[in-house]
Amino acid sequence: MLPFDFKTAAEAVWTHFRGSEKHRGNLYENFSKDVESSSDTVAEMFAIEFMANDLAADFRVKQVVRRYIEEDRQVVVWVSTASALENSKSPFASFGFREKGYVISKRVRGRDDFSMFQTCCLVSPQMSEGGSFDLSTVGTFTEFVLGFMFATITSSQQLIENMLMDQSLQPSRDKSPCI
Repeated sequence: MLPFDFKTAAEAVWTHFRGSEKHRGNLYENFSKDVESSSDTVAEMFAIEFMANDLAADFRVKQVVRRYIEEDRQVVVWVSTASALENSKSPFASFGFREKGYVISKRVRGRDDFSMFQTCCLVSPQMSEGGSFDLSTVGTFTEFVLGFMFATITSSQQLIENMLMDQSLQPSRDKSPCI
């Protein structure tokens, strides 16, 4: 639950998920400018280094983020596919993953000054065709993916809350200055 009205909180959630701040890791290339977008949809392609559990791996990611707005709620959904960069020296060079998730922002009934958001994310580790199958590496990769996904979700929630706090501390432009 957040001590902010629905419209303010929903806009902060969408601002976060449509921007590049949501990417945890070293963003090498972002091809988003070449991909079609609208005010409620963002399609991205980027290369990024993910880090978790003292490990790092480079991936090429294709992602679509879409926003749906209703009177009392906003739903931001995303779908992404990640595959290891070619010529990667990572132990995960033959792995990738699919991710889909959503964030629901909604009004709190009877409290116009409060809102809440819920996050759900499903991740499926995958092996590329022709990749070697080693149970130890598969387990390590699964732990790696879970580690950075947990960190990404936690980071997103914190960044959204920080954005809302920063906005609340800004002087309102509508107020006339005190003399």
